[in-house]
Amino acid sequence: MIKILDRIFAKSSSTARQTVINALMYTCMTEGSIGEHYLTMMGHFSRTEVMGAKLDKEVHIDMIFESLPDSFNEFKLNYNMNNMKLSPINLMHQLESVEKTLMKPASAYHAKVLLNPKGNLKVKRRTKSKNE
Repeated sequence: MIKILDRIFAKSSSTARQTVINALMYTCMTEGSIGEHYLTMMGHFSRTEVMGAKLDKEVHIDMIFESLPDSFNEFKLNYNMNNMKLSPINLMHQLESVEKTLMKPASAYHAKVLLNPKGNLKVKRRTKSKNE
């Protein structure tokens, strides 16, 4: 009887672990802040550990990067090119900084480049009108 119960619970444990890993693999940031998304991902990592799946910190970072939208590609490239190693909390702070940079409004000035008669570049600046 105990062996039968062990098999039943082992099967349900395996199914639960697969469900948690599936949720982790298919989580993508679509809306909200990077902080909320990061906490969601950390929750998934915690649940995978509770279910017996051990993932190291580098895999955590790789999975977080894969879940980010394309607007974070430059940061990911910089992170990998510079072989950065950040703690989870520092990574979250860096991603929040990038998010703030991405959310900055566009400049109120437009530059118009013209060639003057001598063939030199001439830049005219104009302010954004109220109608634009």
